[in-house]
Amino acid sequence: MGSKIDGNAVGLAGEFTVLAQLQMRPKLQATFTLGHTKSVDIVVVNGRQKPIRVQVHRGPRSIKRGKYGRNYYAWPMDRKDEARSDVDVCCFVKFIPPKTSGGSWSSRFFVVPWRDVRTNLRWGYQQYLRAEKRRPAAGRNIGFREFRIPVGREERAPACVPPPCRRGARWLRYENDWGWFSRSPARS
Repeated sequence: MGSKIDGNAVGLAGEFTVLAQLQMRPKLQATFTLGHTKSVDIVVVNGRQKPIRVQVHRGPRSIKRGKYGRNYYAWPMDRKDEARSDVDVCCFVKFIPPKTSGGSWSSRFFVVPWRDVRTNLRWGYQQYLRAEKRRPAAGRNIGFREFRIPVGREERAPACVPPPCRRGARWLRYENDWGWFSRSPARS
């Protein structure tokens, strides 16, 4: 057996850690959705509204540096995610390996409303096209997308955050925003 962890195991670990965080919050009831090709990973009920549909993304393996800002985490996503309406919030999980976290695995969580995810993906794709000086061929759209979160607490909004999410430094509130589930979010 090698020391590399299976990607499916890491995905499950992401879902379990998010579910554990939600279960520790008072007045929230969270449960897994079962199935192999599901689009929603967790359903949360807070007693005041319709169930909240949660998708969990785990990763990234490292910090990226480049044309979209100084340092940022980037989670791979897909073109189809831009048009989705079956998710209310996305929890992005960053696992920190034992070498850098003092001997045991630790996690960072980013709770992002789906409308902000969609805005980030659309804006990021347009930035990619501008940076690469490309135009998609008629009827053809490159499927790869990235959701980006800046690393660190920079005072100015970094280049990897779309302008609508820069207003009021909304991107700073994503980390550990478990209170989002107690508020009454509007459907995306």
